[in-house]
Amino acid sequence: MVAVVKKPIPAGKGAPPKRGELSPVLGNATEKDDPHKRVPLNFKPEARFKDALDDFAHEHKTSSTRIMITAVLEYMERHGKSVDDLKDLIEPRSRK
Repeated sequence: MVAVVKKPIPAGKGAPPKRGELSPVLGNATEKDDPHKRVPLNFKPEARFKDALDDFAHEHKTSSTRIMITAVLEYMERHGKSVDDLKDLIEPRSRK
């Protein structure tokens, strides 16, 4: 004789997530990441390009990151993309 399996009782959705409270559900992210946070860019040029970029940055007393950002923004602008909202990435920001 086989026992009859009862259907489980649904638990419901529960309370909505609260800001600042950790949630086990990944989709409940209620906070946005800091837009000024630096993130890695998967860019792997040849070693001689990296060396040339580092030398150029050192000669001009700037960072290779700033040179890359400037170059990409100029390229995008030259090809018709509006980058006005990204110009602050080139200018130094005040540290808070």
